[in-house]
This record gives sequence, C-alpha cells and structure tokens, in this order.
Amino acid sequence: MECNVTTIDWINVICNILMTIFTGIGLGAIIIGYMEYSHNRSKDSAEKAIDMAKYFMDEILTGLAIIEECYKKLGIDGLIKKYKFFKFEDFDEKELNELFSEKEIKEIEEKIDNAKLDLKNNTGDEIHISVNAFSFEMLNKLEYMSMYFSSNVADDAFIYDSIHQSFLNSVQLLYISIAKRNITEKDKYYRNVIKIYNKWKNRYLREQEKEERINAKIEKQQKKIKNIKKKMGINKKVN
Repeated sequence: MECNVTTIDWINVICNILMTIFTGIGLGAIIIGYMEYSHNRSKDSAEKAIDMAKYFMDEILTGLAIIEECYKKLGIDGLIKKYKFFKFEDFDEKELNELFSEKEIKEIEEKIDNAKLDLKNNTGDEIHISVNAFSFEMLNKLEYMSMYFSSNVADDAFIYDSIHQSFLNSVQLLYISIAKRNITEKDKYYRNVIKIYNKWKNRYLREQEKEERINAKIEKQQKKIKNIKKKMGINKKVN
C-alpha cells in the first residue's frame, strides 16, 4: 500500500516536527531552569540555616544558659523536667493542667514571678530585669529563628545536629511560660517554636528508636557468637 502525501500534508508534518522540537526545547529550558532554581534555593536555604545557627549561638544560647542556671537556683528545673520532653506537644493551658498539678504550677509561677536577674549589657552597664521578661525575650528570639525553619526558608536539616539538644532542653524548661499564655488555639503564641520543637523531638525519638534496634541486634549477635564459642569450648581454660 502506498501512502500519498500532498504538499499541504508535508507542510503539516514539518510544522508538527518543528512544534515538537520547540516544545522539547521549551521543556528542556523549564527543566534546566527548575534545576537551577532548586540548586540555588537549596544553597540559599543552607546558607540561611547557617545564619540562623550563628544567630542562635550569638543571640540566644547564653541567655538560655542563664535561664537554666536561674531555674536550678530556684529549685524548679527538676519540677519542670519531671516529665520527659516528649510529653510536651500542644503547649497550651489545657495540656499544662493535664500534666502538672495546680500546686506545682502555682509554685513554679510564684518563683519565676519573684525572681530578678542582674546582668550586664553590651556597654558593660549593670541592668536589672525580671526572669519573666528575660524568658520572653529569649522566646521571641527563638520564635524568630524557628520561623525561618518552619517556613522552609532555612533548611533545619543542616543545623539539627549542632543545636537540637540545646533547643529541646531550653524549650522544655520554658514550657510553662509558653503554655500559660496559650489559652485558645486561634490566639496561640510561639507557634513556630512549638512546630520546630515537635519536629525535632520526633526526629530525635525516631533516631533513638533506630539506635536501640541496632544495639539490640548487635547484642543479639554477640550473644550468638558467645554461645557458639561456648559450644566449641573456646572459652575453656587450658591447663
């Protein structure tokens, strides 16, 4: 069977070929553009994460250490940490009242409300500030940092290993300060801090579980080898 192609048919064929070529070029440009965008975005995200890690070290870490030392002197750090960090999730008044007794909450609040800090500012002058005010100043800085991570402007995967322990420990200590302010969901304070806390908490628990499985597997293998050696008499003393 012969296939007859007229001049108009050839024009249509050529046009289709050209359209296919140009479409391919267009798709290729889009793919290349997307790859460049992804690469640049990944690079920018990593750089911003490093900036936030530096911000944490320079602007927040010392303040959090001061709060922790103060809470130890007040004798409330152990009371707050009576619950493991993974128990804290919603950071609201309802959860607070479920975890702590009214007596415990009152004791912690009274001690924090009456505590003052004597610090030095950047110029070396002494300043007097309440622990409450100082704690919320640190929380505001933590919220600023966490906002970059929760919005994916900064990739928290780059700095998790460096600061997750200090971050989780500090937010745990500040749990009551946060939860007391969060009476309703619509007016919730420190949403980004809470989001990153739960994200990093869950990652920590997953990694801990994985490590426990690996250790259990290693221990099982070691017992197996020990039993084999025992059966073979390798561990028997030679006189």
